[in-house]
Amino acid sequence: MALQTTPSPEKRRGSMTTEESEIQQIVERFNKAFDARNLEEIMSFYAPDVVAFDIMPPLQVVGRDAYRKNWNQYVTGMKGQTSCKIRDLQIGASGDTAFCHFLSHMTGTTTKDEKMDMWVRQTVCFRKENGKWLIVHENYSVPVDMETDKPLWNLDPDKQAAH
Repeated sequence: MALQTTPSPEKRRGSMTTEESEIQQIVERFNKAFDARNLEEIMSFYAPDVVAFDIMPPLQVVGRDAYRKNWNQYVTGMKGQTSCKIRDLQIGASGDTAFCHFLSHMTGTTTKDEKMDMWVRQTVCFRKENGKWLIVHENYSVPVDMETDKPLWNLDPDKQAAH
């Protein structure tokens, strides 16, 4: 797992709050669980009432138990080494609420020997419950080519000009 962040100027000066630092550590631990395809560890980050907008159907998943089905599909559908490298991590936190957004580069090989190499956008919202940060909302998104209605999985932020 590689965590690549592009912090704001304030963060570069070392003004990250305790909450923001905690969220950054959670993102790092989550990515390790993702890379290891450890379903139990992945699910431990979610609140029981999580609402997720995943890149896989259905349109909306409500509840940790329901979301486990999506994650199980990923865990059992991949083989060998997988990787999720994030960049441009931005974190905001205050009190018992926090959010972050970033770009994720996911790579690996499916059990059907298909290569996965895609960039997605992620937004993650957290709530602190009984002293523990849990994900209460997660949104994965992929840009779509409006002329072809096809997802643009392979956009590379290093090769794209910002609009």
